[in-house]
Amino acid sequence: MSINLLRANLEALEEEIHRTGDALVQFQYNEQELYSLVSRKFTDMRFMIDEARRMLEGDTNEISTTETYTIPKAL
Repeated sequence: MSINLLRANLEALEEEIHRTGDALVQFQYNEQELYSLVSRKFTDMRFMIDEARRMLEGDTNEISTTETYTIPKAL
């Protein structure tokens, strides 16, 4: 194999490595972006659950029944 052919093959390999690296970086960015989106959605859901809990609690911590006992709220 001549030096020029070897050099061309090495350059082609280097370009392939760069393309593969760029693709991996893009995949990792998309994976991180997806993780961030899911994390924000869970944070939003926790906030909504906390808001619903505060609304349900009102002024009392228990729900009274017509019996002589009370049932603690589930939330």
